[in-house]
Amino acid sequence: MCTSQEIDLDTYAADIGDISRMINVIVGDTQRIRLHAEHGYAIHQDIPAEVDAAYRRLVEAG
Repeated sequence: MCTSQEIDLDTYAADIGDISRMINVIVGDTQRIRLHAEHGYAIHQDIPAEVDAAYRRLVEAG
């Protein structure tokens, strides 16, 4: 079982201290959710359509 600390977005951003870095971390985490399942390292997780759309926009934006 994998769990994480429940914190709000403002606290998360303050802890990281760099919004660009925070966005890169979130995009990378989202990518790994999909890729790890595809490679059998984790179970499939449903990614809501709005999250997937935001992920794709951020990836396209660089």
